[in-house]
Amino acid sequence: MFGHRRCHRQSPHELTRAARQELSLFWSASLVRGLHPITMIPLFLLQFAIPLALIGWIALVPPRTLFGFWVQVVASTAALWAMALLGIWLLPPWWGAYAFGVALAAATGIGLWRRRPFALALPVTWGAWIATVLFGAVGVLSAYGIAVALRSRTAPTERAVTLAFP
Repeated sequence: MFGHRRCHRQSPHELTRAARQELSLFWSASLVRGLHPITMIPLFLLQFAIPLALIGWIALVPPRTLFGFWVQVVASTAALWAMALLGIWLLPPWWGAYAFGVALAAATGIGLWRRRPFALALPVTWGAWIATVLFGAVGVLSAYGIAVALRSRTAPTERAVTLAFP
């Protein structure tokens, strides 16, 4: 009644064949778009590894200087925010960026607890200055990515396309 079709149950072999056909169509469409499964795996792994490395670095090996610690915290926060706005969140779920943010806040608390009181206000050794400058560069590049992502979310003021009534 009203276009109701009787559904027949597929055998497991037919279901597997249909699933294989769908998967092959997906991968062939992905190859046309330039997304190869081999090239996507490193992207997915980096979406886990980079935030976990930034969070673990603050929690496990925080800088010994007050300035270096806060540069690292601000740069890591900016990097995670940029990844949340610009990243392709397919394998980590969409709420993964929020979970990484909460973990970063907890890692900051742990890092403060481990290094308080700080030995010095400013870095003294070349290695400490290099790490501070590198994290500063990460923060600046991440801030640029955040600005681009936020600027691209606004619609243009003028009409982009004028369509005639058919």
